[in-house]
Amino acid sequence: LGVTLLLFIIATFGPSSALRMAFSPVLVDKPTGKEANVKWRAVPMGHLRKHPHFISLPHPNDVTIGGSFLNLGLYRQDSWQWDALHSGRLTTSRLSGSLGFYEGNAALLIGVPRSLQSHSKALSSWQEMKSKAPTDWTFLSESKVTQSALDASENPWISLYEDSSVTTSFNCAYQPAAAELTVGMRRFTNPSSARLAWGHVQEATAILVAVNYFTKYSPGSVVSESGMFAWEALQETIEHRQYLDQQAVLREILGSLPAPPTTAPSKAKKSNAIANSTAASGQAKLGNQNIYEVLNQWIKSRKLPVLGASPDGIIRHADGTVEVLEV
Repeated sequence: LGVTLLLFIIATFGPSSALRMAFSPVLVDKPTGKEANVKWRAVPMGHLRKHPHFISLPHPNDVTIGGSFLNLGLYRQDSWQWDALHSGRLTTSRLSGSLGFYEGNAALLIGVPRSLQSHSKALSSWQEMKSKAPTDWTFLSESKVTQSALDASENPWISLYEDSSVTTSFNCAYQPAAAELTVGMRRFTNPSSARLAWGHVQEATAILVAVNYFTKYSPGSVVSESGMFAWEALQETIEHRQYLDQQAVLREILGSLPAPPTTAPSKAKKSNAIANSTAASGQAKLGNQNIYEVLNQWIKSRKLPVLGASPDGIIRHADGTVEVLEV
């Protein structure tokens, strides 16, 4: 979060702003006023999905679960399916409220601003998690006419250059059609509601800062859209990782075998060598696997709700490193 904030400050106030986009529309008549203009220079998520350097998730109607929980993560965060995935699930957004961090004494101890202190957040988390999470997710494949997770009808991005060595911090100008601009003011009753609205409306704009930064300063890095990382998919991930580890061990063993001798070694010795190396690899992963098994037992016994997380984005670097993006 600290790195992301630093990037935002650099991009916003630096000499070549990553947010300073050519042809940027003015969304209000007056530059100043008494009302919070949370839509100022906001880029809608549907427009960001058209950006050539941003990898978006498919339209929800095009997602097929197909018996794999991993596909639950393909639903966009502005789709009704993503909302449905929160049923009975403990997510990072509910964790602080569930742990009582916003309660009076705890909030004072850890320095939570008074405007954020509230017992209602614990009640809200309890209310949302007391329902049982579904085990059959086939209903998510239903097509609904009212779908908020829509893309822009036309590409609002104009490529300015291909060379990332030039001085500007972005290589695509933002020029949406006038009919697709989100305009209008909304009156907020308190600063907290304005803050929440700002964070929601400006989220795609903040992700754009990361897209511009990594495109210019980290060639080969890609920012992609993120859905829900569901606990149910973790077992598939562990099994897939174990399979890859076993394959890597086998490749290492077979690649390091000496040239075949005149008398071939017995099959038993070779099989034992492979089995022992595979077991050693599995032992290295046993700690993490045990943690998963313990948590899974708690979830199955309803001592713990199913878990999930929805970061703002995923950063995949050229060297294979994967990082979570939070803005």
